[in-house]
Amino acid sequence: MEIVYLNNKKIKIESCIVALGFFDGMHLGHMALVEKVIFEANLHKHKKALLTFEKSPKSILTTCQENYLTSLEDKAMLLEQKGIDYLFVLPFNKEIASFSPQQFIETYLKNDYMKGFVCGYDFHFGHFGAGNPTMLEAVAPTVVVDKLMLQEHRVSSSFIKQLLKDGEIKKANKFLAYAYCIQGVVIHGKHRGKSQLGFATANVDYKDYVLPKNGVYACVVEYEKQEYFAMTNIGINPTFGDIEKPSLEVHLFGFDEMIYDKIIKVSFQQRIRNEMKFSSLEHLIEQLNNDQKKCIEYFR
Repeated sequence: MEIVYLNNKKIKIESCIVALGFFDGMHLGHMALVEKVIFEANLHKHKKALLTFEKSPKSILTTCQENYLTSLEDKAMLLEQKGIDYLFVLPFNKEIASFSPQQFIETYLKNDYMKGFVCGYDFHFGHFGAGNPTMLEAVAPTVVVDKLMLQEHRVSSSFIKQLLKDGEIKKANKFLAYAYCIQGVVIHGKHRGKSQLGFATANVDYKDYVLPKNGVYACVVEYEKQEYFAMTNIGINPTFGDIEKPSLEVHLFGFDEMIYDKIIKVSFQQRIRNEMKFSSLEHLIEQLNNDQKKCIEYFR
């Protein structure tokens, strides 16, 4: 798959059908658009493509901190697995946000290689979101995909984010159709996991990812193309009370390597318990041993 940044320069692209949207999470609803692109592209003998923004428009237009379900790298990996040929990336900014729908179309969508579009029923573009799927029809044939419902809920990134914040990891994974993942660099923490607790941990820099609810989780960790069962803690370590920002610490079973500055991917499988404050180090260690047993039982 080729990643193409749209910067108004002339680029050599083969004719393609393009799905439009931000696609945070690449959940079941998004995959319905991807499947429709694949169908339309194969039918008309075009390449398969997807256009997304480098950052969420909301993060540019508001002062709110925006957290994501997937990074751009995550999206690229999932799309490549589906056989998408092009990922068009638009570096969204306030100037682009001020474009009228027609300006946006003329600048980014009206060209000799985008032969058709696929979008969701709620796709909007241009200043104040004034553009809608009907306007795309004037440029190229457009297929509009209706909302997807699952367990009486509309499949959406905002709903999945709330499920994660509520600790509903199993339900979130059903709406995503894969285990929720956080990929990041292993950084230095308090260095007490192995020395004080007997559980060496990798502290992951989770950047702008959505963190699941504080607590302990059974996870699968991918490191250098190898998978390991693991126990993950998210929280502020209330027993010690010396951090304010939640940390993501992972204990890989049967693993004893120094992996600082390395990238690992943590896939959340099962929530084990809530975050707890313990009266002593001994009680905390006892609980960690019980947590590990529960994780191992889950993987069995």
